[in-house]
Amino acid sequence: MCVCVCIRACVWFQEHDEACQGGVARMSIRMGDIRRGAAQAISHPSRGLKKDCGVILENMKKDWGVILENMKQFSEAAQLYEKGQYYDKAASVYIRCKNWSKVGELLPQVSSPKIHLQYAKAKEVDGK
Repeated sequence: MCVCVCIRACVWFQEHDEACQGGVARMSIRMGDIRRGAAQAISHPSRGLKKDCGVILENMKKDWGVILENMKQFSEAAQLYEKGQYYDKAASVYIRCKNWSKVGELLPQVSSPKIHLQYAKAKEVDGK
């Protein structure tokens, strides 16, 4: 009986800690500590957290403009999508960064014909 209660408590505390860490990651990004938040999200086991933080980073560009462009939040957002296995979204954000080498690496996992077409057009322009 005592062992069962201890195991349940340990599981609850672990889930609670993971939820708190996810909140810290999201709020770090929202408060401008993008590197810390992105690092926490990447190391966190939750795939959903990676997507949430990627969306936050991507949308911040609309709000903060040039400041966040210089902080390269698109690249970090794409890394989060990639780690979360959202390959189409990661490739789409890498395209916005014009990081064609990363798009090329992700292409085998990308299912969107639009992304394949954009990549092909970019390679044509480069003459490769």
